[in-house]
Amino acid sequence: MSDLLLRDVTPELFERLHVLASHSGRPIESVAAELLRQAVGLTPRSPTDLSRLEEVLQDTESQLLVEAIAAMEGLPDDSFVTTDRV
Repeated sequence: MSDLLLRDVTPELFERLHVLASHSGRPIESVAAELLRQAVGLTPRSPTDLSRLEEVLQDTESQLLVEAIAAMEGLPDDSFVTTDRV
């Protein structure tokens, strides 16, 4: 297996990787490698455990997600289905 050195990683990116690694109980290198594999299509993206999503998001992102979900819950179930054909 080859080594990869990432330079100029922003503090925000490093913090996100650190949070993901600590929540998964895996080394940060393992999490970064898995995210790279997913990004280039070598492994399917794993479904997000929504119960843990709030732990990873920043406060403003979390609030925006809550508001978006609340807005979507108010829509009828068939609101995205159209019967019109073009």
